[in-house]
Amino acid sequence: MVLASTVARAEVRLNFWQESRDEKTAEPLFGFLLAPAAMMAVVEADAKGDDKKAAALAEKLPADTWMYGLLLSGEATSYAKEKIDLFEPKPCGSMITLESGTVEVDRKKRTVRIALKVTQDDKVIDFVGNGTFPIKAGPKIKTPPPAR
Repeated sequence: MVLASTVARAEVRLNFWQESRDEKTAEPLFGFLLAPAAMMAVVEADAKGDDKKAAALAEKLPADTWMYGLLLSGEATSYAKEKIDLFEPKPCGSMITLESGTVEVDRKKRTVRIALKVTQDDKVIDFVGNGTFPIKAGPKIKTPPPAR
């Protein structure tokens, strides 16, 4: 007899896809946010200036809700860890240590595949945001990516 178990995982969304260029090198930069759908709803309401809705949604978030920003450097379809910045936008843009992995961007299909390993509590673990996501642009976000 084979027993199978599944762990429920909140729906994760990629949003606020932004394209820009490095001011010094003119290298293309691609950034986006990744979070569970409930957190992304708060961010979307905040970005639209609906503070009341953002506050009401934020009150309902679980204590362990997360959000990460990713910044990809260069024009590529596959980004190695050296071309990826992973950070927590709040409270103050702290960087996350990447151990290995890639981010693959399919611009024709408008999808991003994330397969990263990170260091957390002195252990190497799978990044909570690993998966394949549709690219969704959004309004400019208030929290800028960390200084490179």
